[in-house]
Amino acid sequence: MASDIYEEILQSHCSLFDANAREYEQRTQAAYSKYLQSFADSFLDQLKGRRIADLGCGPGRDLGYFISHGYDAVGIDGSQGMIELCRSKGLPVLHHDFLSVDFEPASLDGVWAYTSFTLVPKSVFREMLSRLSRMLKSPDGIAAFGMIAGNGEGWKQDHKYGGVRRYVARYSRAELESILLDYFGSVWIEEVADPEKPERVYLHALCRNTAVSAPSAAGQAAKRLFNSFASVYEQRTQTGIALLEDDRRVFAERVGSGGRILDVGAGPGRDAKLFMDCGLRPVCVDISEANVELCASKGLEAVVGDIAELDRLFEPQSFDGIWANCSVTNWIPKKALKDVLRQLKSLAKPGAPIFIGSVLGGFQGWEADNKYDGLPRYNTHWKREELKDVLQELGEPFYSRHIPAEQSLRKAYLNTIHLVSNRSLNLEKSFE
Repeated sequence: MASDIYEEILQSHCSLFDANAREYEQRTQAAYSKYLQSFADSFLDQLKGRRIADLGCGPGRDLGYFISHGYDAVGIDGSQGMIELCRSKGLPVLHHDFLSVDFEPASLDGVWAYTSFTLVPKSVFREMLSRLSRMLKSPDGIAAFGMIAGNGEGWKQDHKYGGVRRYVARYSRAELESILLDYFGSVWIEEVADPEKPERVYLHALCRNTAVSAPSAAGQAAKRLFNSFASVYEQRTQTGIALLEDDRRVFAERVGSGGRILDVGAGPGRDAKLFMDCGLRPVCVDISEANVELCASKGLEAVVGDIAELDRLFEPQSFDGIWANCSVTNWIPKKALKDVLRQLKSLAKPGAPIFIGSVLGGFQGWEADNKYDGLPRYNTHWKREELKDVLQELGEPFYSRHIPAEQSLRKAYLNTIHLVSNRSLNLEKSFE
């Protein structure tokens, strides 16, 4: 048993929903028009097949929606009152609690659990994720979870239902993402507020049942992709020359003429060549041999290396500046980033600028990149405040620029420059 109090929680919730099934149905029926429609449709759009299990289906609101769209869906609920409501509508349902759900391995195309796992301990949620990842097809099975933002777990008095005691679990976005990535290789999360109660924020998570992989696997995938498409990538990224002009100028001015800089994840050397032309001495490092060859063809010093192992390639305090555009924060899993940032600090001289260019969004994990014949790549996109918190490892930025998707014509970016700690420096200068 995942939790000693699970049976107590189960009995309490079943009693509550048995007694209030129709009231709950009335209270939640407007969710689609307020905040749920696009999430449900995104879930269906991601599915490769038609077999869905709706866990904690309640009165069948979502179950009915899936069936009306032609899906082979079945509901699961522990409350007899909810089961009877579903059956009165002709909806297919099974009477089970979460821990007795037992579909055949790799038999489901999709799992939907909207706010149902907000009513169990976090340990039970983890146990269910382990089970669901086995029940879903791989690599294309999709799990959708609707959670409620907050912190902690425990018993509360529910005044909507006469003060009945029930168990609730709340998650921060970062906590939920970290948990889901332990079981699914690709996770996308969006925060959505109830327009009638803006203080109530839902976390809408879509997870693809790709394999959970180590940072080294992400690096090897990048090597395969760029070794195959280095020249294509070089052509596609020419727009970044104008887009990053201000960032390069501020960085180069801070480094100073003749400074030795490290371009981390340099790709085909687009930025490094521009820095060389303006009087800096760039060293390029990239995991792709093809990218390194392109750098060398431009007269650049370049070496093959993994972002996660920079301290094996270079001596401490050997660079006057470090440039990392859409590399360290976007090509490795978030859990590996702090170690990479510590390595960057160790390689930079005191007072040296470290530029970090990052993609903003709500996705982390594996995706097939259709621009490159569907080769898999590991991508990390950040919420702005979350990224700022992680980059505190480098200290407060003295330069920060947000580039909206409308300006880049692709994605939104956050570009920052941090100075390696040196108390004698004046770090008051800031840009927005």
